Amino acid sequence: MAGKATTVDQQIELLRSRGMYIEDEMKAKEILLDIGYYRLGFYWYPFERDNKCKNRLHEFIEGASFKDAVDLYYFDYQLKNIILKYISRIEINLRTKLIYIVSNQYPDSPTWFADPSIVNHKHIKDIVQNYTTELLKHNPVLRSHHKKYINDKYAPAWKTIEFMPLGSVQYLYINLKDPGIKQKIANEYSIKHITIFENYIEAVRNVRNACAHGNILYDLHLPKAIRKGPAGSMTPLINTRLSGAIKVIAYLLKSVSTNRYAEMLKEISELESNNQYKTVLKKLNINFSKLL
Repeated sequence: MAGKATTVDQQIELLRSRGMYIEDEMKAKEILLDIGYYRLGFYWYPFERDNKCKNRLHEFIEGASFKDAVDLYYFDYQLKNIILKYISRIEINLRTKLIYIVSNQYPDSPTWFADPSIVNHKHIKDIVQNYTTELLKHNPVLRSHHKKYINDKYAPAWKTIEFMPLGSVQYLYINLKDPGIKQKIANEYSIKHITIFENYIEAVRNVRNACAHGNILYDLHLPKAIRKGPAGSMTPLINTRLSGAIKVIAYLLKSVSTNRYAEMLKEISELESNNQYKTVLKKLNINFSKLL
């Protein structure tokens, strides 16, 4: 059995027994009932002693405080809001470019995303399944289209793709058969190699999912390393971390809008300069704004 439920009083006692400093016990109880012991545990993990074994010791280093963990949690929360806002801008732009370029390349195939001469067969199989089980089920715009045009198997690309999640848009781009069209889309972001563009979009998608699903962001580990490209140097220290992903996001955003790019840099810098977070960021050597 994994364990038993504990009260906030027991949680406070446990944290103190492991070496955590709790300045305001009543405030700590309020926060534990608000955010939760388990979720906050991800943010006091950096203040635990190193353990060479697989199992965590759950003992804190000298000077570890409850306030630092809470400040780190709120910093991460604010950072997610900033990053997600600007990823959304990139996502909309990518979706628009994909729809416009491919639709005008094949004007006689308005549902080109399901055309086997344009898109790889495996993707079309997935589209057929996803179109009815997800897109139509949850989207009134597409349902309205089919009520009006009862003989249409699919709504045209400029309607359908507009409601696809970023992962589906990425997957669709990858499965375009004509590398010339893929390169034309990559050129919109001044990226000379399709493989680098695909790699960048995957990094953005992974960050977006972390933000949207409430995962830890500041210490994010990407499943695939970011490739060297126009976003700048990707050393082994950052090519699988949020640091590298932020450089990619900043590069793509600048290709979309220099104003939005400047805004993102300003917001991240101001967040890191906020007096509430300065102490914990310094302790953990977190400084994303220096990369941008």
